Amino acid sequence: MSRGLGALQQALLEAVQEHGCLSTFMGCPLAYKIEPTDIVGGKPFHLIIDVQHSSVRRALAGLAKQGLIVNLGRRFRDGRARWCTPAYALAAR
Repeated sequence: MSRGLGALQQALLEAVQEHGCLSTFMGCPLAYKIEPTDIVGGKPFHLIIDVQHSSVRRALAGLAKQGLIVNLGRRFRDGRARWCTPAYALAAR
C-alpha cells in the first residue's frame, strides 16, 4: 500500500510545476537545495554526486508512472531527458 509521495518526489513535483519542464540535472539542485560552488561560462555550477542524480531520476520516473508528470525523452540538443507537466508536454508536442 502506498503512503503517498516522498519528500524528494514532492520537491521535484513542485519544481516541475514551477518551471514547467526540467532535466534531472536541473532538478537535483532544486530538490536537494544545493548551492552553486562556482561560476563556469557565466552559469552557476552545482556539484551533484551520482547518488543524488540517480535518486532524482528514480523519483521523476515514479512521478511519471503515476501520471503527475510526462517524460519528453532525450530529443533535445544536450541529449538529456526532459520531465514536464502534462499541460507543457501537450504544448511541446
